[in-house]
Amino acid sequence: MLSFYRMEKEIKKAFLTIDVDFTDYIMGGVKDELEISFHLLKEVFMKFPSLKTTWFIRIDSQMEKAYNHSDIIFLKHESKMEWLRENGHELGWHHHSYKEEKGRWIQNTDERTICEDLLKYGETAKKYNLEIARMGWGF
Repeated sequence: MLSFYRMEKEIKKAFLTIDVDFTDYIMGGVKDELEISFHLLKEVFMKFPSLKTTWFIRIDSQMEKAYNHSDIIFLKHESKMEWLRENGHELGWHHHSYKEEKGRWIQNTDERTICEDLLKYGETAKKYNLEIARMGWGF
């Protein structure tokens, strides 16, 4: 096993990514991760200005159903998004293709409706100039 000192010398580049979901997958319910953690992360970023991150922000039907806006995270945290961009951090689109059945959200595995979802919510992602994406749960 490499010591931390050796790892630091051998690792040339690492990528730190953060998914912002507004969902607590472990305990259930909703959590505003940005409200909870942004001020702590911002302190780290200010202490280490060369540290850059990529933030994947949810825009999809589940966000739209829960908050009446698929882009609620951008609407609620506009100043945080601006700060991230102004300080060299990247923002991307984090899309989950879920469907609601009997009051529960389940993974959508139908290719046609996944494509429809991507086209629909992709327009909103374009509005925020998001050029990269990470699909939720590997779909």
